[in-house]
Amino acid sequence: MAWICMVAAIGYPLLVLASDSRQLGDIAIPFYMFVSAVVGAYVGFASWEDVRMHQDTMRSRSYNKDWRNDFNDQDYRDSRRY
Repeated sequence: MAWICMVAAIGYPLLVLASDSRQLGDIAIPFYMFVSAVVGAYVGFASWEDVRMHQDTMRSRSYNKDWRNDFNDQDYRDSRRY
């Protein structure tokens, strides 16, 4: 939907010039307000999701203070890992 709105925002001036309609010119401001809200919401939420995903990956890679738990959890019977 955001991509279609962006294409419509680019094509709208061409439609106004091709049709020479006064009504299309009068609704330009509400049209661009709606289109910019849709595209802005898409970009904003996509950026927010990227930040959250980056924080989750950084949180999972954090240093474990109790390294003994990791050491004791290893299965030394499996010789393929060593």
